[in-house]
Amino acid sequence: MRITNKIMHNNSIYNINNNKVAEDDLNTQIATGKKLTRPSDDPVIAIRALRLRSNVTELSQYYEKNANDAESWLSVTEDALSTITDVLTSMIQQCNKGVNQYETLDDIDTILTEMSALSDEYYSTGNEDYAGRYIFTGYRTQQSLTFKDDESTQYIKLHDEFNENNIDTSQRVIGAYSLGASDTSYPAESDMSASYVGRIRLSYDNIDPDTGNVSVRYRENFTVPATSILSTSADEDTVYLAFKDRDGITRKVNISTYKDNAVTVTEADGSVTTYTASRNDDYGYTIKGENSSFGPFSMTLNQNGVATATDIDVDINGTDLMISYTDAAGSPRKAQVSILQSTTVTESNGSTTTYSITPEADEGYTIKAVNSQAGTSLFTVDHNGEVKAYDITATVADAALSTFNFTINGDQTTIQVPLTGASDAPYEVDVYDLAGNAYSMTVNTDGTYQISNESSLIDSGESINVVNLSSNGSVYSSYCETVIKPGVLNAPSLPKVIDSTTTEDIIDDIYVALEKDTENECFCLNAYTGEILLSAKLKEKLESLTDITNANNINVLYDKSSWLSGDTRPENLMKCTNIDDGVTVVYNGGNSCHIMQYDVGYGQTIEVNTTADEVFTTTVKRDVQDIRRLVNQMKNIKTMMGTMNSTLSVTTDENAIASIKREIAASQKSYDYMKEELKDMFGKKITSMQAALDKANVAVTENGTRSSRLSMTQDRLKNQLTTFKTLQSNNEDIDLAETATNLSTAELIYQSSLMATSKIMKESLMNYI
Repeated sequence: MRITNKIMHNNSIYNINNNKVAEDDLNTQIATGKKLTRPSDDPVIAIRALRLRSNVTELSQYYEKNANDAESWLSVTEDALSTITDVLTSMIQQCNKGVNQYETLDDIDTILTEMSALSDEYYSTGNEDYAGRYIFTGYRTQQSLTFKDDESTQYIKLHDEFNENNIDTSQRVIGAYSLGASDTSYPAESDMSASYVGRIRLSYDNIDPDTGNVSVRYRENFTVPATSILSTSADEDTVYLAFKDRDGITRKVNISTYKDNAVTVTEADGSVTTYTASRNDDYGYTIKGENSSFGPFSMTLNQNGVATATDIDVDINGTDLMISYTDAAGSPRKAQVSILQSTTVTESNGSTTTYSITPEADEGYTIKAVNSQAGTSLFTVDHNGEVKAYDITATVADAALSTFNFTINGDQTTIQVPLTGASDAPYEVDVYDLAGNAYSMTVNTDGTYQISNESSLIDSGESINVVNLSSNGSVYSSYCETVIKPGVLNAPSLPKVIDSTTTEDIIDDIYVALEKDTENECFCLNAYTGEILLSAKLKEKLESLTDITNANNINVLYDKSSWLSGDTRPENLMKCTNIDDGVTVVYNGGNSCHIMQYDVGYGQTIEVNTTADEVFTTTVKRDVQDIRRLVNQMKNIKTMMGTMNSTLSVTTDENAIASIKREIAASQKSYDYMKEELKDMFGKKITSMQAALDKANVAVTENGTRSSRLSMTQDRLKNQLTTFKTLQSNNEDIDLAETATNLSTAELIYQSSLMATSKIMKESLMNYI
């Protein structure tokens, strides 16, 4: 092969350039510290680099941000729980002091002052926050545990739940009110006696005295508890509907076509809307509803959930309506029709549309337009022609069903309900058992369900069947609930409720009547002290109740609108409904917990929050109130006895002296009753405070367990992050020493190639002549 000078020249230039490129690459690697400057340098390393960088980024998010944030949350919770346990321990110590019979009332008053301060600290600790988020209030992180100021906020149907071991005794000294009440009447020692009635102490005092929503409900197991079977129906559907009403308010509802179950929604504005849904022959859907504010309305959807009438415009002129809309196929429709008779219009595409108008009670109209090709369109306008439902969106799915049965008193009941799922607000669905008996299903905002046959006109002593379902339709709890309404049945002339206007002698009569009533299950509400005073019969019944799976066996309903600073917000502890400012909000309707979790690893989460009901109880404040109330009564009697003794020392009339001594003896007997009750009360408060401490200790343990688990997760994340960073560095980063050596070699090669090429370039033909 002949090699020319030109070939040698070109090869030399090519090799010089390659050596220069190699030297430049090595220079770039040393400058950047990376093996690659672009993916094309080495696609394998580049792909591996992308994967490793993604892994390092995710691990950094978990380790440096999520885990640290979770650790901080748990640390703040730990500090708060530590304060709570210290407070409760101190309160137990104060109760132990109070048990000592040799303490004077002044000493007891000092103990009470200390306990009140500790109680305030207990609840104020519940307002602890992390980064501006309250740590004990679940998802409601912007709301404090307690009221910060005195407020008048209307809560109705507070569900205050108890078990049989929460039934205790209320003692009253009968006749004590008459001590020192008159200068002419002197009660004797024999006029004083102690009355004991069963008591349920509610979570709050100063209850609204209106007894409309007040009831005591005790629960008993079915003979055979409820069990469920889950299924899906291809013949029935659930429509998830959203639309705007004529006022521009968005309404949402989930409706099943199953047996045309009516759905009732109490809207946020306080209005009530009732819906029904049915399937049409063309597999579409007809939705009919009525709102308590804007009246009836209708709409139709095709089988995909698309509204069959949009861009609706109606002009009313006497008995004629000028109608314009777009059907589901996108075709515009226009017609002038009379409300007096149906009208058929031949459209431009050869189809026909028949219109029929139905006047509504609110002077509006429901318009039905049946097109021979596009099918049925249904919509409603008010008396001004304003459409009542527009911007309609809907999705459709096969109906999920839960079929459950239970047995009570030998009779089996079977009910099948549609699982329509959660919406923005709780709603009611009319359902029926196989025998046709009516039940109502409440769908809670957490997607759980409660089915019961309670009517709005239920009488005292009647029982209702209740089944609670989880969000997937499985049975969570089931029981028979007996409703007791207030009233002293063996003395019906006595009031149902004790309030600020009830006189002391009437209260005496209530206690005596309830204590003697062994025949009737009844009670009287003491709205001032927040107590349910039980008849002997009802007390016996409640104390005999047995445990129910996933439910307490006693539930007391009542209303409260007056709140003091430091009172626990009821939505943090129980189911309740707030109806302030025309807005209705139902809290804690279901049985799901407010669990807040952080992602701290691949497919790994950790719960960080401790909710108020896991730590706090209203019994701490109520215990202090009980003791304070009794001590104040004892102080009053002690003061009266001092006054009577002073009067006795200056009295000379023998009859008056005898009368005063008789009243002093009666006062002393009353005082002794109360003193004995105070000793017993302090003893019971030790048990009560210990129960609160035990509850807090469980929360401390659970929080500590989460912290330990998080610590182990952090250690693992740290090791994983180190490993992946090492892999990333090995994959992307250069070995500096090796690269520097390679650079020196490349420089030497480059210089050598230049020298060799320069010599070749000096050669010419003359060298060979």
